Amino acid sequence: MYKRIENFLKSQNCIKNSDGSYDVPGDIEIPDFLIVKQKLAVTFRRVEGSFKLEDLELATLAGAPQYVGGHFIVRKNELKTLNGAPKYVGASFQCQYNILKSLAGCPAKIGGGFYCSHNMLTDLKHGPREVGSTYDCSYNQLNNLMGCPESILGDLNCSGNYISSLIGAPKSVKGVFNITSNNLKTLIGCPVELNTFNCACNELSTLNGCPIEIKGIFKCAYNCLRSLKGCAKKVGSFDCRRNRLHSLIGGPLTVERDYYCDENPLTSLKGAPQEISGTFSCENANLKSLIDGPQKVGRNFIVEKNKLHGLYGGPQEVGGNYHCDEQKTGKLRDFTWLPAKLGGELHCNHITSKTIIPAKSLPALNRYEPKVRYIDWKDFHRSILDFRRWIPLDSRIRHINLTPQQHKELQMLSILQV
Repeated sequence: MYKRIENFLKSQNCIKNSDGSYDVPGDIEIPDFLIVKQKLAVTFRRVEGSFKLEDLELATLAGAPQYVGGHFIVRKNELKTLNGAPKYVGASFQCQYNILKSLAGCPAKIGGGFYCSHNMLTDLKHGPREVGSTYDCSYNQLNNLMGCPESILGDLNCSGNYISSLIGAPKSVKGVFNITSNNLKTLIGCPVELNTFNCACNELSTLNGCPIEIKGIFKCAYNCLRSLKGCAKKVGSFDCRRNRLHSLIGGPLTVERDYYCDENPLTSLKGAPQEISGTFSCENANLKSLIDGPQKVGRNFIVEKNKLHGLYGGPQEVGGNYHCDEQKTGKLRDFTWLPAKLGGELHCNHITSKTIIPAKSLPALNRYEPKVRYIDWKDFHRSILDFRRWIPLDSRIRHINLTPQQHKELQMLSILQV
């Protein structure tokens, strides 16, 4: 066995020091025969590249290098402590899937990310005070974030713990702050500077403590919220699905991309922004009206599975598709508020031969081509001749509430039946 170890070290260009330890000029991945009785059979002092010792039932870091220029990887072992860990790690420190109960022995500064997920940690004390990118402490037994660095340059992932408050949270997270699937009851102590914030699947009943602005996605879905009071006022995208909201009052005033509020007992869209650049989705709620909802939607507008009888108050401009199928109260009866401008298709199985379509909404039906039989020209002030490409060329259609001039123009197009 010793000959095998010697040949391996030689193949890695290892340099033996006067104290019997070894330096490695590049990367090294430890083979199973270099582990004897759950510990390293030789001692390393300095590794210029990465040091990888994965899934080999290692129980101690005795013999591990004290300097690692690249990544230090000891995932999927049986480590109970980090005593003996390197004092310097230039890239990431990866100790996931062990049985760690403490971070004692961890270097104070790590050049890359720190990954200690899937252990048995109850706190982050003695962990690194500075990391170069991501900090992942997910799926442990944490109750709070005491011991976490004050600033995270990448993502902070603490999902799958028992965290009930944000005491000890960093002041700034440059990447994604993921604290899903915990016992979080309040956002007090939340980082002041956030890019993307995911606090879904918790026990939040309030958003007090939330920062004023979240540049990326703010996801507070699957909580116990009855109000959006305290919410960030400006977000990239917003997702508050599966809560107990009856209105959107207190929610963000500026949403730069998508807004999802599906599966709430919403009876009103009051509080929604008037303009959404992306998709607005409020599916499977209790809406009876679209009043107070957004008037301009850049992509899709989705209000399926509500209690709507009509589309009054809905957006007048939709850049994508308009979905209003499967209303809980039966078929829609009032289409006087279809969008004047629709970039995609109208998904609505409620239009029948008895449905009266307002003339101004004909462009919205251009691609859908339902069995329109009635067109109402009331309050239409444009020239019909300029509008002719949207008028169905079907002599069976009845045109109602025409002015004398409109009557004449339709006769000129030879499609009038009054």
